[in-house]
Amino acid sequence: MTTTPTAWTGDELTIDKIILLLTSGIGHAATLHAASEKLGLDPANAAVALDEARRRITIAADYNRDEQLGTAILRLNDIYKRSLGVQDYKTALSVQRELSKTLGLCQPAGAITVQTELVDLAADVTAARSHFAALGFDDDSLPLYEIARRVVGLVINLQQQAVEVTVLDVPTPKLSESTGKRPRRR
Repeated sequence: MTTTPTAWTGDELTIDKIILLLTSGIGHAATLHAASEKLGLDPANAAVALDEARRRITIAADYNRDEQLGTAILRLNDIYKRSLGVQDYKTALSVQRELSKTLGLCQPAGAITVQTELVDLAADVTAARSHFAALGFDDDSLPLYEIARRVVGLVINLQQQAVEVTVLDVPTPKLSESTGKRPRRR
């Protein structure tokens, strides 16, 4: 009675070769066939070796994005500082461009991404509608942008009225009764 192995007990070189096969774009079946034919593994051991190779690839791919981003930024800043130190402005400019790309500062206008997982849009709409309703704008048949436009119009009108009131409150100089002109300053 033969048992199917569950853990890889072979050499590391075999796993490295299988990892190279997997990362070169060869599919699962072709890698399994190559492990059996070219590496001399029996089909059961080839399957176990393939599973071990996939496990190692998964572990290698698991990284902390923030840590890697921080490392990349530190390296770019170091290269930038060194290139300015030797007055290599062409390299400094290239590094600045790369740093801007890494930080996502140079995105085309249409490519700006919104992280909707951070925003609960339904809750925001409900909150905005309740705030507008408190101002007397509680028409549920209107879209939110229209209500906001009307509120902004109201605010602009109120600001203009406040300016007019302040202009009216400024005392006007009195005219001389005899000449109809303002009196001279002395």
